[in-house]
Amino acid sequence: MIETSNILVNKLTLNIQRNAQIPEQRDIADIVKSLIFNRVCECLQTQIDWRTFIWGGAFSGKDGSVNGIAASARNQEGFAIWAACVNCKDESMPRRHWKYYFGIRQRSLAELTLSYARCYCDHMAGSIIMAKPISTIRDPFPDIFFYTPGIQCMCGKRVYSNTAIELNKATLPDFVDSVQDNTRNIPVILITCPDYIVPEPLMDQLQGNAIIYWCDNAELISRLNMLLPRI
Repeated sequence: MIETSNILVNKLTLNIQRNAQIPEQRDIADIVKSLIFNRVCECLQTQIDWRTFIWGGAFSGKDGSVNGIAASARNQEGFAIWAACVNCKDESMPRRHWKYYFGIRQRSLAELTLSYARCYCDHMAGSIIMAKPISTIRDPFPDIFFYTPGIQCMCGKRVYSNTAIELNKATLPDFVDSVQDNTRNIPVILITCPDYIVPEPLMDQLQGNAIIYWCDNAELISRLNMLLPRI
């Protein structure tokens, strides 16, 4: 068998803003890089050098099971451009290695775009056993970006919702506005059969990659069809 490398499992592109809870002089890039550092140490159960991870260079955990490299720079406006790749072994499958990729492009002291991807590779040379398939479970790593006070993920003009939203008379204007928002960078999904496609488990799988609404009111859906232009 040959090695399979960098199979993409999870990815996110998040537009993150600092909100009013954080003083204006705090740099959003420093906040997000600190969150990533703490999350890497927590989820991978390791401790790596803070300064190297934040400012750039090669790093590794004390037991060698985690290693990686980071790079940091500033653009002409003085805002951060930062990236890191973290490699770690799979605890239950010795031939599998995981790779976490992070990228930050800062737009102002209060705004940045974070790119995140999680991949794996299987070193199967010389093995007669097939690699274990990847289970379809929610990736817990990005949770910190959605639930940390002081920052918020944006989708176009609106704060990203971490829960599936019921489409009703009160939320209909927001739904239409989201669909028509040309600054939105992820799709809007409307579930019209919530008994068959349960909204919250789908939200868990697609967190950060879609806005999810659900509705079982046929009259409201007919009204929605009248409000939205035909393609």
